[in-house]
Amino acid sequence: MNAGTFTNVATITIGAVASVGLHGIHNNATFNNNTGGQINIDRATTSGILINAGTFSNAASTTIGALVQITNLMTPGSGTFSNNTGGVLKGAGTLPAAAFTHAGGQLAPGYSPGKMTFNDAENFSNSILAMEVAGGGGVAGTDFDQIVVTGTATLGGTLTLSFNYPAPADGTQIIILDATSLTGTFSLVTGLPSGWAVNYDVPSAGKVSLVYTVALPVELTHFSARLSGRWVQLDWQTASEHHNAGFYIERSADGMRWSELGFVVGQGDATEAQHYSFADENPSPGLNYYRLRQTDLDGQIEFSPVVSITVEGKGAGFSVFPNPVSQGELNLRFSEKTSKEDLEVRLFNAAGQLVKSVTLNPENDLRINVSGLPPGAYALEVKNGRMRFCEKVMID
Repeated sequence: MNAGTFTNVATITIGAVASVGLHGIHNNATFNNNTGGQINIDRATTSGILINAGTFSNAASTTIGALVQITNLMTPGSGTFSNNTGGVLKGAGTLPAAAFTHAGGQLAPGYSPGKMTFNDAENFSNSILAMEVAGGGGVAGTDFDQIVVTGTATLGGTLTLSFNYPAPADGTQIIILDATSLTGTFSLVTGLPSGWAVNYDVPSAGKVSLVYTVALPVELTHFSARLSGRWVQLDWQTASEHHNAGFYIERSADGMRWSELGFVVGQGDATEAQHYSFADENPSPGLNYYRLRQTDLDGQIEFSPVVSITVEGKGAGFSVFPNPVSQGELNLRFSEKTSKEDLEVRLFNAAGQLVKSVTLNPENDLRINVSGLPPGAYALEVKNGRMRFCEKVMID
C-alpha cells in the first residue's frame, strides 16, 4: 500500500498455503487494524511487515509466523508500528525497537510459548506483556515465554501471566525478560499463583524472573523462656501458619538429648499473628534448653531455634572445667552443699552413644581422663544420690 488509508475490521490471511515473497505487508501509507480486525501473516521470506513509510496502527489482533516462523517480525524503514490499546501482537522473532511504539497494546510472545526479541533498548511502560508459563522445563521459548531486549528495558506497564506449571520445586526460577539492564518495575502483575514471586535483576542484572518458594508451614517470629516463680514460662509467636497441627515442646539438660514435655495445638491455617505459651512446672536445676518441634497436618516436622535458661536450686554449685577440654583431662567441682556420695559419671557423644562411664568419690580426685576420645561435642551426666547434673562438654 503506497498511499491513502487502509482500515481493517475483518480477517486478513496472508501466506496460509504458499509463499508471499519478501514481506507479508509492505506499508507506505496509513494502515489501521481496528477493533474486530484479525491479521494473520505467514510464509514471508524476509519479514512479516515492512514498515517502509507511514504508520501501522494496531488496535486489534496481528499474528505473524504462526504456521511458518518468520525470523524478522518487522523490517524498519522510516515508518512506525504503534501497538494501541486493544491491540495484540503475537509472534516469535525480532522487532525493530526504533520503529515500534507501545501505546497501551499487548505483546504475546510465540505461539504457546515463544520468544520475542527487541534489537535495542525498549520502553514497556505503556504496554501489556502477556507471558505464558507452560510445561515443567527450563527452556525459554519452549517451556515459557520470554522477551529479550538488546539494551535497557524500561518497565512500568502490566505483566499478565498464564500458568500451567506442574509441581514446581522449591527455588524454581524462570527468566521471562532478559535485557542488558532494567529501569523501574511493573506497575501491575496479574495471574501470579501462590508461591511465585516476580524478582528484578535476579539472577543477574537485567533479568526479570519468576521464582517459586515452598511456603513454610509456620513462620516463627519469636520464641523465649523466662522464670515465673519456680516454673519456666515459654512464649512464642507466629506470623503465619499453613497446615500447622501444632507444637511439641522439648527440653534438654545438655542441648543434645531431648525429652518431650507436652503439646500445644496450632491454628491450622492463619495469616495473622498467633501467640502461644507453655509452662514447664518441673524444670531441672541448672541450665535448661528448650525447643519446639512444629508438626504439619501431613506429619512433616520442623524444629525451632533453641532457647535456654538457668534455674537456681539444689543443682547449683556444679561446674566442669576446662571446657573446652584441650589437655585430655576433665575436672568436676561441687559446692559444699553437694552430697558426699559416690558420683556416677557418664559421657555421651553427639549421636547419643555412651562412650565413657566411671564412678568417682567426691572426697578424693574428681578428674576424668578423656584423652582417647575424638574431638567434638559431648554430653556429661553426673548422678550424686538423688541429684542429677548435665553439662555440654567440648573436646578439642
